[in-house]
Amino acid sequence: MSDGDTPPDAAEIGVRERLGEEAYDRMYDARGRDAKDFCDDACSHLFAAAKIAEALGLEAEAARLNARRVHIRAVYNSQFRSLF
Repeated sequence: MSDGDTPPDAAEIGVRERLGEEAYDRMYDARGRDAKDFCDDACSHLFAAAKIAEALGLEAEAARLNARRVHIRAVYNSQFRSLF
């Protein structure tokens, strides 16, 4: 991931997306309130990936990543939120 001195590049989009998907997978294995933490992590990584894509002018990629983030939040709300 970018260290703050180096501008992000397209490779970082993939890293952030992978981290987001890993957090989403862990959400399903989580017990209790940990599911929300994993959902938040997934959404945060995907949001960061989308922002990088936007900065690089990759509008379709940014839209895809944002749609995935919205989907993950909807899954959490429909399958996990009511458990607490």
